[in-house]
Amino acid sequence: MLGFNFGKLYYQIGEHKLAKQHLASYLAVKECSAPGHRLAGQIAEALSDKECAVRCYRRAYDLDSQQRDLVFKICTLLCELPSTPANQDLQQCWLE
Repeated sequence: MLGFNFGKLYYQIGEHKLAKQHLASYLAVKECSAPGHRLAGQIAEALSDKECAVRCYRRAYDLDSQQRDLVFKICTLLCELPSTPANQDLQQCWLE
């Protein structure tokens, strides 16, 4: 839990690279943590890595589908990604 807590604290003060490092150590041990993957998505988004953020948010949603707000977040980020055939298919799937 320390990795998650340190990651969250570093994220809150804007130290996103340190947050990412601590959270990665947490997720290496606790891969099925929906809050961990959600925080990873927030960190990736803060680092302007939208593709990584989408992957993390999707994983968090797959682990806990009660997080309905993530559907909107995923769709928003997918619409901001460059238009490629793979992205278009993914966008269409999530928007439906």
